[in-house]
Amino acid sequence: MVLRRHWLICCILFAALLATNANVAAQQEADASRDLILLSADGPVFVRILLQVDGVGFRQRWREYADKVFASIDADGSRSLDMTEADKIPALIAAGAQTTEERTLWSQMDVKPADGKVGEEEFRVFVVGALEGSLAIRPFATTRAQAVALFPRLDNDRDGQLSAAEIAKGYETLRSDDIDGNDVIGIDELLPPQDPTMPAEVRATADAELDLPFIELRDGSITAEQAVKVLLNRYSKVGRAKGEESSRGLTKKQLALDAAAMSRFDGNRDGLLDSAELVEVVNDPQPRVRFLVQLKVRSFGRPKVSLLSDDDKLASNVQQTSSSRLALTLAGVSLTMAVTRPRTTTRDAVNLFGVRFLMSDADKNRYIDAQEFGGLAIPATTFEAVDKNGDGKIFRDELNAYVDEANGAADSQLEARISKRGRTLFQMLDDNRDLRLTRREFQEGPKRLAELDTNQDGRFAEAEFQHRYHFSFRSGESPLLPTVPPASANAQATPTIRDDTSGPFWFQRMDRNRDGDVSQREFLGSPATFKRLDVDGDGLLTGDEAEMADKTE
Repeated sequence: MVLRRHWLICCILFAALLATNANVAAQQEADASRDLILLSADGPVFVRILLQVDGVGFRQRWREYADKVFASIDADGSRSLDMTEADKIPALIAAGAQTTEERTLWSQMDVKPADGKVGEEEFRVFVVGALEGSLAIRPFATTRAQAVALFPRLDNDRDGQLSAAEIAKGYETLRSDDIDGNDVIGIDELLPPQDPTMPAEVRATADAELDLPFIELRDGSITAEQAVKVLLNRYSKVGRAKGEESSRGLTKKQLALDAAAMSRFDGNRDGLLDSAELVEVVNDPQPRVRFLVQLKVRSFGRPKVSLLSDDDKLASNVQQTSSSRLALTLAGVSLTMAVTRPRTTTRDAVNLFGVRFLMSDADKNRYIDAQEFGGLAIPATTFEAVDKNGDGKIFRDELNAYVDEANGAADSQLEARISKRGRTLFQMLDDNRDLRLTRREFQEGPKRLAELDTNQDGRFAEAEFQHRYHFSFRSGESPLLPTVPPASANAQATPTIRDDTSGPFWFQRMDRNRDGDVSQREFLGSPATFKRLDVDGDGLLTGDEAEMADKTE
């Protein structure tokens, strides 16, 4: 009897240990997870990126940073912050909080309970929420043509695919963008206005919309309902009339769900997941592919990126070109994932100011006084800010502590970017590469794109375009060191008008935009005459048609 009781106790303890380990593992994965939906040609693919910083999930790293900030601004050691203390939070956190008249910093911190003070856990939750936006996977364009998101603008029925008719009628769709009314859509008319005062790198990123076959699932990016609408528009064709949203749903096969998962989400057991059921799927994604990205910010070692799991064997051509770079084809889409080192790090700052300390200590007494402080050249900093104990002396450990604290926010600001390598839709349609799209180029576009229709359905999905999408991850730059931004995507060539016009003299004079055709708007004769001269009825007069008219009249 005693032995049986001991055995039961051991079983209970073992089960509790397994449950505890499972809970810990689940929390560790949640702390590191960033989920995406890859909109492949055959169906949605849920992808999870596990992002670790110095061996822990990025959200755990943010909580640790929040605790350090809390301790540094809790001046009275009460383990709670009042409004005066809360005013001292770093600018990075304040910027990420997105304040409004109703959503002040204090109201976002003092929530559970709203008692006029902010405890440690309240502050942790607030900091993690404020930093979430810093890890948005931001599109980045390396050329002006890449910064033009043409695909969604031509997709009139919002089904995530382009038909031949949608491409051919591109000019009519974008007619409102033809600001100068010359029957040509120039790249400057498609890009947002430039702000010359904005730093080049920021300007390039801000202008980049990009046509991307990805949905990022994160707070503040897109709601589950919005993601579901995209999925239904793109993949659900059952019971759908022209211009009507699907009222049905997606199948287990389309979502690649196993029987258990389908049973869990399919509440009405009809074999389809409707919009409400799909919202549950998006809120609890079942990743088919998982990547592990390991950043090294303050610890030693090489950053790494790897394919962690691929249960459905969706990945092919997997090439681990280095520990920090991975190339593969995922569900027909070419991807590269890389971890890059920021141009300046905390370690760089510590080393630089260590050298400046030695050079500035003119009397070699191993500390810096107020007269020597200028030699450190610390940007936007006073002697008193570094001399925390106020004894009129800055020792090496005080300087290191200041540098460490100043870089703490940058170390917590993680950057994720996606760029597109290869010719964009704009570039494919721009046959003569003059950074302008003519009516003729839109009309002939379907023929030039035909080879991209891999599933031969007469439509073009973004995933069918032969691009390589490049993901890069890194920590933030040190705010204490100068950096040189890369060349802006907008510092490229401007549209070039090429003299492609042939035909009779009257034809050349009418072709005011020099695109080699005369449109009805450019033609100076009557509509009836234009229709008679337009032999092929495509709405444009060519030089050959004009020559033919001259010979017959």
